[in-house]
Amino acid sequence: MEVETKMSQSIIKTFSNITEIAKTCIRMELKPDGILSDVTEFRASYFDEHGIDPPGIWMVEHPTYPEKGTGTLDQKETIVTPFEFVCVDYMDDDDYETSDKKGKNLASRVGSCIIKNWKKAGLIEDKRIVHDIRFKNFYPVGEVRIEGKSDKVPATSIIFDFRYRVDWEYCNRKYKTP
Repeated sequence: MEVETKMSQSIIKTFSNITEIAKTCIRMELKPDGILSDVTEFRASYFDEHGIDPPGIWMVEHPTYPEKGTGTLDQKETIVTPFEFVCVDYMDDDDYETSDKKGKNLASRVGSCIIKNWKKAGLIEDKRIVHDIRFKNFYPVGEVRIEGKSDKVPATSIIFDFRYRVDWEYCNRKYKTP
């Protein structure tokens, strides 16, 4: 039973590391001289029911999947975790066109942060965890709704696929009992 627990923790740690890398790419630029210096709020939790103060970024982690469609647990394979960055930037007196431009600008800057920081953020114990990152989608016009409320705000989303290798057999060998 101890073997299963350690092996599960190892897998969980790998997935958690990917999430932390995505967060770090953004947080590295939330400083006075950073690309995102004007951002007032960054949330990395999908289950937050409160609105987000603009300009703000909401990071949503999508389901992880094997790159080739099916996962074989007896070999090395590339795993993909998509991260969506929902960008909200508007003022109450902005018209839709102005809000749209602001959202696109913020989403573009988020993309710049990912490009600039993923290699640095992806080093854990001097090992590169993320193999590469690929652009997936850009949704220029959307909205964020707050559960249980009628309010909605304009939003722009940009999605990146974080790709990394998993060696399932290594996980097995590493935690075998003597």
